[in-house]
Amino acid sequence: MAIGYIFFLLGFDEGASIHEKAVNPIKLLAGGELPGFLKFAWVIPASVFVVLLAITYLRFFRSLPHRMRLLLIISLTLFLCGVLGMEMIGSNFACNCGIKNLTYNLIVTIEETLEMSGLVIAVYAFLDYLAREYPKITLRLE
Repeated sequence: MAIGYIFFLLGFDEGASIHEKAVNPIKLLAGGELPGFLKFAWVIPASVFVVLLAITYLRFFRSLPHRMRLLLIISLTLFLCGVLGMEMIGSNFACNCGIKNLTYNLIVTIEETLEMSGLVIAVYAFLDYLAREYPKITLRLE
């Protein structure tokens, strides 16, 4: 159930851009300007949150069937490479070259593509799991 709330909050945050509004307060807490790759400072608490989630859900994750676990590893890797990795690369690039150029827009496009690809694979993993565990469930749209 908690995983559902986490996905809801992530989706809400993506739509409302709450994480972007946290940049200045985080910089103030950190004592001012941060290095280029941390210019978008929300990645600091987000990284801590990811580590805490990993620790919290490790036993659950290990209990999943192999196929589901593998699909979720792929999904999470893509998502986190986008949401944290490419965000830090884009942040560093923005510090050095600004955001009004083709290269920065390509970085953002790669970031968003990785995030959405990770989400699509996660949805596939959950639907695949349901189909394998509960083959009698059918959905009919007319």
